[in-house]
Amino acid sequence: MWYFAILVRIAVNNGGSASFERARNNTGWHQGPAERMLESLPFQKCLLDGCQVGFKEKGTGKPIKRPWRIETTRPGVYRKLQGKL
Repeated sequence: MWYFAILVRIAVNNGGSASFERARNNTGWHQGPAERMLESLPFQKCLLDGCQVGFKEKGTGKPIKRPWRIETTRPGVYRKLQGKL
């Protein structure tokens, strides 16, 4: 995560953007490098379940309720995903 945070900071500070996802309850969200990156850059949090965005099992096509947290610096991604949960 340390290297990822460095690359994200460089990208965002030079006009780029970043988005990443993990399981909603993943403990990595509370590790130092991730917390510092999220606090110091303009990330917006989206909470959703996979079934709300069409995530399905390959063989059966049944919806999968996979709880996600997506952090993004892209306003368009945030607008599309916010309020899904």
